[in-house]
Amino acid sequence: MAIKFEVIEITSGTVLFEKGEPGDCAYIIVSGSLEISTQDAEQKIILGHVTPGELVGEMAIMESVPRNATATATEDTTLRVIQGNQLRGYLKTLDPDVQEVFELMASRRQDNLQSLLESRLMDDE
Repeated sequence: MAIKFEVIEITSGTVLFEKGEPGDCAYIIVSGSLEISTQDAEQKIILGHVTPGELVGEMAIMESVPRNATATATEDTTLRVIQGNQLRGYLKTLDPDVQEVFELMASRRQDNLQSLLESRLMDDE
């Protein structure tokens, strides 16, 4: 089963997705970059940047949870779009042990992001 990618282009400053939105797709960065951020009561907190070859937005579709951060283009950016139903369908065709590895990777990334956010909040106090 091959995954078919839609390719989109966004301009610098465009918000790709916002924290709290439902996640129905993930993105592979082809060119350009995205800033990943969140907001506390007082300020924007930059969590990091994603660059060509990296994947963003997969946690929301892997774990069926809302987006946990906002992604904004820091320059004109080209992305491949992976629909959540396509990715989940593809994963179901894999060996159950491989499926478990993907789920573990997504869970660890979520935990790492949460730790990073907590660390950044403590640094600002």
